[in-house]
Amino acid sequence: MQASKDGIFDYYPETGEVYYSPGWAEILGFSIDEIDPYYSFWEEKIHPEDRDNVLNILLLHLEGKIPLFHVEHRIRMKSGQRQFQAASSSMSW
Repeated sequence: MQASKDGIFDYYPETGEVYYSPGWAEILGFSIDEIDPYYSFWEEKIHPEDRDNVLNILLLHLEGKIPLFHVEHRIRMKSGQRQFQAASSSMSW
């Protein structure tokens, strides 16, 4: 039996900084030292065909218009391959 792999990230919209857990980095094939701790690192890895939808849902969540951010999208791994990722978040103010 193998447990699911979860990666954790905390996003700070005021600064654009993000805490990415070592598990999050590992899922994408990176070491934590290879991760740029900013929002742009994640955004540029989202598949271009998914990006607008993902970012619109994130914006709605940040504006408080939807209580939970949950979206499945394709993301580029270090190897260049794409995989589906489910991202979920709830805001804590």
